Amino acid sequence: MQMKRLFGLIILALVVEFFQDVQAVSDSPTDPVDFSKELSRIDPVESNLASATMRVKPGFHFSLVAAEPLVASPVAMAWDERGRLYVVEMRGYSEHRDDKISRIRLLVDENDDGLYDLATIFADGLLWPTAVTCWNGGIFVADAPDILYLKDVDGDGVAEVRHRIFSGFGVGNVQGLLNSFAWGFDDRIHGSASSNGGEIVRVTDLEGKPVSAEASAVNVRGRDFSFDPETLDFRAETGGAQHGLGFDDWGRKFVCHNSDHAIRCMAEDRYLARNPFYAPPPAKVSIAADGPQAPIYRSSPVEPWRIVRTRLRASGAVPGILEGGGRAAGYFTSATGIMPVRGDAFGPNLLGMLLIGDVGSNVIHRKALRTEGLGQVAERIDVESELVASTDIWFRPAQFANGPDGAIYVADVYREVIEHPNSLPPVIKKHLDLDSGRDRGRIWRLVPEGWTHRKTLDIRGASSEEKVTMLSHPNAWHRESASRLLHEQNDLSAEELLRNLVRNRSAVPLGRMHAAYLLHGMKRLLVDDVLACLGSEEPMLRMHGVRLSEVFLNDRGEGSQELPLTTTEMAEAIRVMVENEQNSAVRYQLAFTLGMLPEHVRFHALTAMLMRDGADRWIRMAAFTSLKSDSFQVFKAILMRSFEQQPSVDDAVLSGLLAQVGMKANPSELSEMIELLESLKTNRPDQATALLVELKRSLASKGRFLADIQPTTRTESLVKELVARALEIACDGKESIETRCSAIRGLSLGNMDDVRNILVTNLSSSQSREIATTSLEAMDAHVEGTVAEDILSVWSSLSPEIRRRASEVLLGQSQRVALLLDALESGRLPVADLERLHLESLTRYPDVALRERATRLLSKANEPQRGKVVESYREVLEKRGDRASGKIVFEKNCSTCHRVEGIGNEIGPNVAAMKARGAESLLVNVLDPNREVHPQYLAYVVVTQDGRVRSGLISSESAASLTLRTSDGREETIARDSLEHLQSTGKSLMPEGLEKQIDSKSMADLFEFLLSAG
Repeated sequence: MQMKRLFGLIILALVVEFFQDVQAVSDSPTDPVDFSKELSRIDPVESNLASATMRVKPGFHFSLVAAEPLVASPVAMAWDERGRLYVVEMRGYSEHRDDKISRIRLLVDENDDGLYDLATIFADGLLWPTAVTCWNGGIFVADAPDILYLKDVDGDGVAEVRHRIFSGFGVGNVQGLLNSFAWGFDDRIHGSASSNGGEIVRVTDLEGKPVSAEASAVNVRGRDFSFDPETLDFRAETGGAQHGLGFDDWGRKFVCHNSDHAIRCMAEDRYLARNPFYAPPPAKVSIAADGPQAPIYRSSPVEPWRIVRTRLRASGAVPGILEGGGRAAGYFTSATGIMPVRGDAFGPNLLGMLLIGDVGSNVIHRKALRTEGLGQVAERIDVESELVASTDIWFRPAQFANGPDGAIYVADVYREVIEHPNSLPPVIKKHLDLDSGRDRGRIWRLVPEGWTHRKTLDIRGASSEEKVTMLSHPNAWHRESASRLLHEQNDLSAEELLRNLVRNRSAVPLGRMHAAYLLHGMKRLLVDDVLACLGSEEPMLRMHGVRLSEVFLNDRGEGSQELPLTTTEMAEAIRVMVENEQNSAVRYQLAFTLGMLPEHVRFHALTAMLMRDGADRWIRMAAFTSLKSDSFQVFKAILMRSFEQQPSVDDAVLSGLLAQVGMKANPSELSEMIELLESLKTNRPDQATALLVELKRSLASKGRFLADIQPTTRTESLVKELVARALEIACDGKESIETRCSAIRGLSLGNMDDVRNILVTNLSSSQSREIATTSLEAMDAHVEGTVAEDILSVWSSLSPEIRRRASEVLLGQSQRVALLLDALESGRLPVADLERLHLESLTRYPDVALRERATRLLSKANEPQRGKVVESYREVLEKRGDRASGKIVFEKNCSTCHRVEGIGNEIGPNVAAMKARGAESLLVNVLDPNREVHPQYLAYVVVTQDGRVRSGLISSESAASLTLRTSDGREETIARDSLEHLQSTGKSLMPEGLEKQIDSKSMADLFEFLLSAG
């Protein structure tokens, strides 16, 4: 308690400074207050003393292997087959792109003592280079907007060859550039497109010859990419985080994004757009057990400029997101370089753990991976501490690499300031030197205690037999380097060696996998090679065998020496696996691969898989992507089996299949569907109702209606009967809330005139939140123009949460928007009753006339200045609140988007992270959420082809769909071919105006709950 009072006194003292800062900045706009006395510069630690600044976990050794002047501003690195290290030096960070001062250095350990002692400038004149990987005696370098190929042809250590291979990557944000090249198990080079994305075109081949301009650009917004280094085939991949990309030994992919520091990519993008009638859910999943914005434990002091900026932001003197507030324990803000440990210097207990850097907090964080179903959970290993934490704020661990010696290497950019220039207020920036450290940099090595350096191999002259043997080496660098060299050389003399390895049941499974993919790349893969993988005792090798079977299941026999006649044999092997395979990871891949089977085999296999595994959301998604025009046939088969008392199938399977039938809208299938639902209603009326609701929804997305299904009299009769039953249950207060909600959804099927009374009555505050929101969901499904009037007629009695959902409904159709604007213009509905986000959405409405009306209305709105609102609540920082009351305030006003102590949904920023920033930061976050919005939480307006309008943040994108998360916590996945319009509002999803619902006392209670939450 004394600590809390002390904290309050500190805050009170800071408040005085806040007011002084605001006054100083505002009173003298041309000569603002001078913060030079507070913004003392921090000196670097010389490299010979740097090790003493590191706090390293027992059992590990962390030491320098290279430092200035050998290396400067390193952000990425890669070893060639000689053990030489190419280092990307981003000397132009963060404001000197056009000066072309960045470069590639080539480091050599001449005496092989484990320390680099010779450096050559391999290439200079680069813009903002961010990634490097080796290929065919040269290197690919990411230098946005381009990917370059550089090569030294005369052996002097300097590149004479420089070709632009690809171009089109975005350059708008220096911290959102493409990055992190990684050699994949599929012998392709993978990379992160980061937040800048781009439209990528191929410019030249590896010889520098221009390519045809006819090739279409590949859009990588919200995704990553890969390319074949030999053919230069380029494609989008699942991803789209910020900085960092890594594979584990079996090819499972991990990425990271600022605070969201551990993300698993669950599906390949190439699968997701195959079914035109299905919009798959997000394929990226946050896997950190402690949340996307987990705490981290720095040993370094907070930089003075951060402390001053936090104070200015909190006072409203300058815009921006509040940060650490001077507190030593922070949270992830700049996660970079995520990578699974794959070096053989580490024992089996450490292999596979994830390493993540945070360049803002000068730490290296680690997590252990635990399998959970088909996914994984990443759990903190070090309790309230980090694997490596430096006391030196210049330590900036940006990227990691598994080395030839089995150790982990760390690229330390070593800069005084790592921050986007636009995030630094001029009154602070003028006292900083963003170039400080440009000519400094370090590369560190992390190893277990007791590790000894081993001789660096030069495998240029290794025989084919030696390289094939190396595919089974326990160190990842050896396996990948051998795989790359064999792929480069396309050595047909290695074919027999590779085949022998693939078919050797006692060989190392990882080596067998690499050998199989090399045979595929050489176009020498045989059916028996794949069958050997399918018969392995190692489930992950069986999984890759299933993936490789696709070579023989497509119509072209691509990558195979044999003709498509082998399809029958391979299809039968896959069919048998569907019946017998027990491992869930293998079954997951099977569900994707089934889409390659001939139609008659695919139908039966997918039906069987959905019957058995449909309750698993990932296998269900994979199976749905494999459907083509046969979703109705599979639906019918599953439904008929359920009539025959077969084991019950998950409801999500039938509703998902039925949604695809609605999207396809084949008249004869729809007619038969109504007949099937008529049969179902006799014994399972609730299920029949739910399925008919789903059918109506999917038809509506294409501008079609249930009433049009022939024969219309039968459809009308079915709808009438089900609605009558649903109405009876919905009105029965004795039924459970869950049962009533199911019935209320069924009311969306009827005419609005028949169900209006119960739906409107359900919006009153006397009904539960679930009843009210479900009633709005049912009303939203109606196209009648009366829906808007019905909502407006009871608006004054709606709770704030229900108003938010009601606003979404009103914004959903143009005729409703017109009535909403009428009400706002006439004063019937106060403008202040509508959240700022929804007003902003109106000003971006696709209908020009409505948009202009909204813009005029918004310009007249007398919104309170957020800074003044924050100041009026500042007394809260001095009050002691009641924790129990604060929990109630949180549940009522915040739990829709935030989660604390098991209450609510984790949609917006993690409250634990806000707590780590301090009470002052929390106050601004609550009352002025748009002071500066992280791009991850920007709201978008989406218009679909059927005229519906939705607003929310984009939580994920794929080749086939994007997923929108609304302000009331719902997620909606929208097919790309259904999109008519997409635009950012530039605003946060979090609403302004919470002061209207939370008075000063309640705010103090809320803060007591949040700041004491465990």
